[in-house]
Amino acid sequence: MKNVTDTLFLEDFYYPSLSVGAYRYPFPLTGDDHSLALKAQFIDLFSVAITNCTMQHAVETIVDYAKQRKTGNFAFVNADCLNKAWTQETYRDVLGRMSAVFADGIGVKLAAKLEKQAVADNVNGTDMFPLLCQEAAIKNLKIYLLGARPGVAALCAEKMKLRFPELIIAGTQDGYFKETETPQVIDNINSSGAEILIVALGAPYKKYGWTNTVAV
Repeated sequence: MKNVTDTLFLEDFYYPSLSVGAYRYPFPLTGDDHSLALKAQFIDLFSVAITNCTMQHAVETIVDYAKQRKTGNFAFVNADCLNKAWTQETYRDVLGRMSAVFADGIGVKLAAKLEKQAVADNVNGTDMFPLLCQEAAIKNLKIYLLGARPGVAALCAEKMKLRFPELIIAGTQDGYFKETETPQVIDNINSSGAEILIVALGAPYKKYGWTNTVAV
């Protein structure tokens, strides 16, 4: 059985940064998706290949990965993330091995415009989170929340449960754990039975693949 944390760490998995030309689109676009009209399926900014898709398509892709028990990691990058990726090779490598990297915010949109590239949608984690919870509730997929100050993830879980009563929260963990506690955190996540792991620990977070990601 696969674990949702299986591909999060550079120590166990290494994928070199992928160029736009070599980076295969991870999911097909549907006929009614307006991003079909865009010339490129990827946007190349600061040596990061950003998947150019709509919010709806991003959510559907993550849910499909979870339903099919396929291991995948999905990251969000804003302008600050791209600046860090340009100067920090390790972080850039983490982004390079993601199943998809989504464009988060107006800064990415403006940067792409300067390069004469059009961003299909603002696919940010804040807006995606309730949509993903809604779909997980409908599809009976279990979610684990990792990050923020002590108590915040648990409170967030309670609020999402009130909003989506059928949502299954497999567990929560704040982001203030010591590096020596990482193996136990991983064990807790994997033993929870979660099918989707939502990570909110900033970008990047130390040397690990922990960053603002969704893992399935």
